[in-house]
Amino acid sequence: MGRLFLDFPGGLSIELRNNWAQIVTPSSSVEESEFGPRTQRDQNDTDLILGYKLSKRFELEAGLLHTNIIYKEPVNDTENHRDDIGRFTIYYRIFPKTSALLETRIGRVNFTSTTGVAFIDSLVFRGDDTSEDSRFQEINLGLRFDPGGKLSGSLRMGMQFRQFINRYGPNIFDPITGTSRPGQMDDAVIFSINSTLVWNISERRRVDLTVFRGIEESAFIGNNYWVSTRFTLSLSQDIGRKITVHPTLRWESGTFPGCTNDARASIPGMLRTRHDTTFQPGLELRYQMREWLAFYFNYNYRLRDSNFHDRESRRQQFSAGLAIIY
Repeated sequence: MGRLFLDFPGGLSIELRNNWAQIVTPSSSVEESEFGPRTQRDQNDTDLILGYKLSKRFELEAGLLHTNIIYKEPVNDTENHRDDIGRFTIYYRIFPKTSALLETRIGRVNFTSTTGVAFIDSLVFRGDDTSEDSRFQEINLGLRFDPGGKLSGSLRMGMQFRQFINRYGPNIFDPITGTSRPGQMDDAVIFSINSTLVWNISERRRVDLTVFRGIEESAFIGNNYWVSTRFTLSLSQDIGRKITVHPTLRWESGTFPGCTNDARASIPGMLRTRHDTTFQPGLELRYQMREWLAFYFNYNYRLRDSNFHDRESRRQQFSAGLAIIY
């Protein structure tokens, strides 16, 4: 992880951030859920941000975010993709630590595999010509709260328009007519929210609230996307000089817009739209052993309810480790 920030006279600023990580997660190319086998991927995010203060009230910001995801195993090659997102934001200061904002974003998701696309057991294996490739535009209105006050973060709400390059997916069988038809990959228009608010109650206590509504990529049976609505609330509380308690609570609703006649649905053979609800509480305990060394313990519980019974799950996770700060 690296960050370079340059602040020039006259109001111009340049920021460059790069983050590289190796991540192990279930493979969505095998199963669109946590039931798939674990697979490793390399993810690199590069973010370039240009800012310019026109006056005491007006500020402009432009940015370009490039994300590159490459899976280690060849069987997951069709999951490799690049995301490019450009954005332009106008800020207008309405109070000493609060600015109104108008933002527009454009981007593209491009799956980079050249092995094509296949449909096995109704699960989507993506390729270079797949319907998963998409372009999107988004326009947001909101507020930005400057750091240093009791309230910081940003509130963004708007509309997102997503256009899929290839409009057709796997065939869907209609049990009423006894015929098959191409799965239609409709374009998406949704109301979007992307907000993070931090309430600094005191030097030892902080509350974070994150609200998100947007489009997520999907490999579930003829659905090239799903709409996620989630709320995450967390508390950070210092106890004494060395102990920090960090409970979290997350709720998420997921809707898959495409109708599916999956035999594993709650009523097999009928065309249905999948709906999931996920409840996820967690707790982290951190003990600061030294100024540069901390021990942490994590507990996470995840319950997912779905009208497709085989997608329901209940999971508990425990983890512990050492964090080195330098």
